[in-house]
Amino acid sequence: MDRQRGLMVELQAKLRVAREDFVATSVDQKFDETVMRQKAMAAYGIEAEMAVLRAKALSEVQPPLTAEQIEKIKTGQPGPMRQLRQRQQLEKAAPQAPSAITNQDVNGLPPKK
Repeated sequence: MDRQRGLMVELQAKLRVAREDFVATSVDQKFDETVMRQKAMAAYGIEAEMAVLRAKALSEVQPPLTAEQIEKIKTGQPGPMRQLRQRQQLEKAAPQAPSAITNQDVNGLPPKK
């Protein structure tokens, strides 16, 4: 990706402008479906180009990926970092037990009377 970084930054800037243009056009008083399709295709054409660059970079990984790594990518199995982030998100979302010191239920609200 280092070799593609300059082009990716340029494409991200273009994508940001294209998305802003799409949103601005979508709130225009006069809706024109043809124009909206053109704006959407412009934005998603940039995204497609970025996806191709990512795929190209992945194909150039050295040493080549193992069969197991390729299978994980194909099946969408989370790697160690993704597993850690998922675990952290679950821990944040899990309701906390009420503290023995406070007078609150599991949702942080006063208990029902």
